[in-house]
Amino acid sequence: MSTIWIIREPRSGSTWFTEQVAKHLGFDHCFLDSITGGLGIQSDPNLGFDSSAVLSKINRFSGTKTIYSTHFFNVLQIIDRYDDPIVIRCARRNTLDQFLSYYLIKTANHRFTNINSNRQQATQEQFDKLVESRFLIPKKDLIDYVFAKRRDEEIWNEFAPKFKNFTVYYEDLCENGVDIPLLNMYNCKIDENGYTQKLPDYKTKVFLNYDMIQKWISEY
Repeated sequence: MSTIWIIREPRSGSTWFTEQVAKHLGFDHCFLDSITGGLGIQSDPNLGFDSSAVLSKINRFSGTKTIYSTHFFNVLQIIDRYDDPIVIRCARRNTLDQFLSYYLIKTANHRFTNINSNRQQATQEQFDKLVESRFLIPKKDLIDYVFAKRRDEEIWNEFAPKFKNFTVYYEDLCENGVDIPLLNMYNCKIDENGYTQKLPDYKTKVFLNYDMIQKWISEY
């Protein structure tokens, strides 16, 4: 049986998607970030990625029906030891929207991540309160994000071709749906009945230097 891995870019619909895969297959879900204190951010050498700790956690689920997910692309370097891996990347084409969504959630400091159907009122209120804030984003924060994303891209391009792999884009999940023959899953689409829901537009209002951020990101 193939081992299934979901490599999650931040703010890419990956929470919803992982939930759907686990439900479709009837598998448990092992979220590897919990051993490193991850907050849905890109892999970074300074975050203390510990491959031995990852392997230890994975081995506890050996022989069980489990999918593994993480935001840390580094894990691609160690999964070739597992049987016939299937690697699925959750990504987002629009880097500007992805960065701004990530920045807002990072600023929320764990108080908000998504509007969840099982906590609809509470998470909606958290979101409404959060978008009352106004932010000026320093250029350095954007540059750090872009270079981290580029680093993840390099890791993916180097290691993912060794395995059966597939990329799921957030935009497709929100619009036309996605077919994943590798998992016998078809028309995967985020809708109002999902575990997590697409956030309403807020970016031009919340980020005071939105136009400048848009210009900066085009330079990189």
